[in-house]
Amino acid sequence: VNCIDEKGRFQCDEDGKKVCNHNWTGKDCKNCSEGYFGENCSVHCIATENYTCTETGQKMCHDKAMKAEDNCEKKANKLIVTVSIAVAAGFLIIGIFISLYLMRKRNEKGKHAVESKDGTGFIERDVVSNSAKN
Repeated sequence: VNCIDEKGRFQCDEDGKKVCNHNWTGKDCKNCSEGYFGENCSVHCIATENYTCTETGQKMCHDKAMKAEDNCEKKANKLIVTVSIAVAAGFLIIGIFISLYLMRKRNEKGKHAVESKDGTGFIERDVVSNSAKN
């Protein structure tokens, strides 16, 4: 049995039979497998709902406005995505500042500044309610 592959299209099994490489098919492994194109069956293209494959394996988009290098899919506008992220970050920062402000105000409630005994500054003291409890 003569099993010599000079073009890289197949391997020989233990019995000397040709076993085609993944991109080759046929009795003598001379045809491209499904989805492979070109002289060496090295261009891979499988049609999808967005594109078909030409005889040379190039993608041909159904929608002419799409690009084959993007797999003929719509891409989100980068400017819209960037602006959306910036707006979301801005709201997050504003929310953090509002929360900090409200926490500070809550902590200040019920306290007032009293001059220290040595006269060097002020200290915070809790205000004691003098109202009568029923």
